[in-house]
Formats: sequence, C-alpha cells, structure tokens
Amino acid sequence: MNRLVGCAAISIALLLAASCSHAGAGAGNAPADTAEAQRARWDAASIRNYSWSVVVRCMACGGWPGPSRIEVKDGKPVQLLGTDYKGNVEPLSISEDERGWVIPLTVEDLFDVLDEAYTRHAQTVDVTYDPQFGYPTEINIDPNYGCQNELPNGKFCTVSDDETGYSVKSLEPR
Repeated sequence: MNRLVGCAAISIALLLAASCSHAGAGAGNAPADTAEAQRARWDAASIRNYSWSVVVRCMACGGWPGPSRIEVKDGKPVQLLGTDYKGNVEPLSISEDERGWVIPLTVEDLFDVLDEAYTRHAQTVDVTYDPQFGYPTEINIDPNYGCQNELPNGKFCTVSDDETGYSVKSLEPR
C-alpha cells in the first residue's frame, strides 16, 4: 500500500512538473505577458509612419542576409530594400515577401513572430525591447516545435538549423 501511494505521489509530481515546463501565450506566462505589455506600449506610442532596418538570421532566408530597410506609412509597408551577400542594396517585392514571409515588414509583424513562438511553445525565446517605444530590438527563437518532450535519456530532442533571429538595427519615426 505504501509503495502504491509513493508511486502515485511521484507520478503526480512528475505530471505537475511537466505541465509547468512550457506555458503557452496568455495570462500567467511572464514572457508572453511581457510581450503583450510591450506591444501595448508600442501601440500607445501611435507610431504609424516610420523607417526601420532589420536583419533576419535563419537557414532558409534566401539570398538576403540583410539588413533590410523598410518604409512604413499608415502602418503599411510601402518600400522594401534588401542587402544581398555582396552588399548590394536592391528593391524587393513587398507582395512576394508577404507570401513567403521571410522579412517582418512592420513592427506589428515582429510582435506576431513572438506571439507565434509563445503560442506554439517554442523551446527558447530570448527577446530585448526598446526602452522608449517597447518594440523588440533583438529576438532569438529556437522553436523545436513538436520536440519539447523529454526523451528516455533525460534529454530533449532538437531540430537542427531551425533557429531564427531578428535584429532591429534602427527605427526612425516620421
């Protein structure tokens, strides 16, 4: 009987620990709550016209290692310039990027990246925010989506080369 009670107690403790290891987006998840508060701060700043520069780091980003320069008017991207591996700056298609979604075209898109990472339980999300306006200045995500379960050897599975990073190099309100 004591053995059965001991096993039940250990099982309950393990279940509780597992349920706390990855909280999703929403109330009670400090990083997601912080992102939501920072988004509200950005929204309160009412910056609808701005020019910004962002570098996207990932294995499937194509031939545009950045930085990309984006002009936003009334909250919509109106110009996108990309820098290729040789340092050449060229206009890129906003509609093509929206279909393939490689470069976040607005600060709202950058916040959406965070929301998705928290909602889908990314294994690691590191983010730094601008102290004045609250937008993310640096995001590093290691998703490993569907790979958060502990393996029998006590380690977590990993997916190679699925890490993504975003660095905002400048943001100038207009």
